Amino acid sequence: MIRHKSNRSEDAAGEFQPLSRHNLVDERFPLLVKGESLATYSNEMKQLKPTERYKDIAFIEADTTQHYDVWLNGLRRFSDQMHDQGTRVILNKVQFAEKDALGHNFPPNFIRRHNRRLMRMYEAFHSELNCLSIEYHNPFIADPVHRWNRAPFHYVDEVNLEFMSKLDDVFKALC
Repeated sequence: MIRHKSNRSEDAAGEFQPLSRHNLVDERFPLLVKGESLATYSNEMKQLKPTERYKDIAFIEADTTQHYDVWLNGLRRFSDQMHDQGTRVILNKVQFAEKDALGHNFPPNFIRRHNRRLMRMYEAFHSELNCLSIEYHNPFIADPVHRWNRAPFHYVDEVNLEFMSKLDDVFKALC
């Protein structure tokens, strides 16, 4: 959560307006289901080996109708929470890069499929929440030597600097 001092506070001068910034790139992971609990089956979660500890865990594969339906239900609950807390949401509308800074392409069908899914989720986000958006008009470029690995969602520094500049513009617009 980002806390931002806003001059538009309805309560009293100097009150903080809570902001929450999100992108949806990590929604590419499958989900683990155990009873009523859900968890993202991220690389970090895989290291914990939950499927070895709990034999009754079920999977919801990413990029399926079931995954989207579960995500949409979670989005609605999140929207209610943000509304109840008076928190403004900023949606950082990143997409997967088609290529890295060395000009090496990622598989085009993979990129198109994930970016279509992201756009669908961003549309749902906007329909559920009255959120601010950070939009990009330049292509996303991946960092070929990123510390975590070469991936279409690990961007070159210029993309991250553009985000910071756009986030600053959002803050200024709120003041």
